[in-house]
Amino acid sequence: MLRLFGSMLVVLISQASANAFPGHLYYQGDQPVSQVQHQALSLLEGCLKMIESVEMGDFLLRETVTYDTLDVVKPNEAGEKSELKSLHRFSFDHKNHKYFYAIDRLEHKQFFPPDSSPPIPDQIKGRAKGIVVTPKERFGRPIPGGIYTISMSKSIDQVLSSELVPDHRVVGLKRLTSSPLFSNREKWLTSQIGLATSVTRIKQLDSGNVRLEFEFDLAGSDVGKQQTIIEIDPVQFVIMECSANALGVPVSGKSGESALMGRMRVEWQTIDDLPVPKRAIYRTPRAVWVGERFTGAMEEVVYEFHWFSVNKELDPRMFDKKVLENETELIRMTDPKATGAKSLLQSP
Repeated sequence: MLRLFGSMLVVLISQASANAFPGHLYYQGDQPVSQVQHQALSLLEGCLKMIESVEMGDFLLRETVTYDTLDVVKPNEAGEKSELKSLHRFSFDHKNHKYFYAIDRLEHKQFFPPDSSPPIPDQIKGRAKGIVVTPKERFGRPIPGGIYTISMSKSIDQVLSSELVPDHRVVGLKRLTSSPLFSNREKWLTSQIGLATSVTRIKQLDSGNVRLEFEFDLAGSDVGKQQTIIEIDPVQFVIMECSANALGVPVSGKSGESALMGRMRVEWQTIDDLPVPKRAIYRTPRAVWVGERFTGAMEEVVYEFHWFSVNKELDPRMFDKKVLENETELIRMTDPKATGAKSLLQSP
């Protein structure tokens, strides 16, 4: 998606430099990087240490994805509104590589005919599922359906990535269900070293936050250049906002303008002295098929977290096959009311 929506940056330059990547990584080929690039590398390491300090946790996440084409379709074309609500329960123990994940999903679409007649509701679609993944065993269960064994031939990270398990560690940077930290952490870290050399500016804002600006070419694309701006709270070492724009893309028939590729804004909370995400909103344009053509629509994804536990020992029964046996109880684990997820009951 967004190249720098995969980077992790924290602002405490003077302190982070002491704990940054090994010295040989401050070179691109045989050339040492500039001081600004060195700072960006230090920030990457500082942020990664912060997000990975949450080694164990249990949260319920409500993900709401919406878009509509009513503002962009022509008078003689049909419009569409879509809302997809997902409830994700994720219990994780990164230290011991144990994971429990459950999802309950509902999708509702409405089609608006071009003749202004009443909208046509689409079928509401649901999908529920649970998985347990440990170093010794892996099981899954669709609802409805029975328990099945997940192959041991894949790594744990590959299993979590293929199941689109949400990862709070990339909040502010990309969609939570496409985490590069799950699929290939080392490859992801290596890519960030190259990205840091694209930094063009680091600026202190009046709010006290710090803004980092990046610009780079998009290889193999006719877009040209991409600019990414990341705003960081240097006290808690968290990303408050990240946006990416394609530079030089014709917008409204004019060349030389920029087009939004994506923007995410994050609210944080502190639990046991550690910052964890509370709410995030991500907006990005997407192509939607309307009539006989594709048209643009703005997609919005809202993430709302309720944390049951942060860095506390988890009930070992969460990582046992038996947690999947009772279908009713499995679905209840994603229910805000049944689980006492008060922060999700206070919002729609």
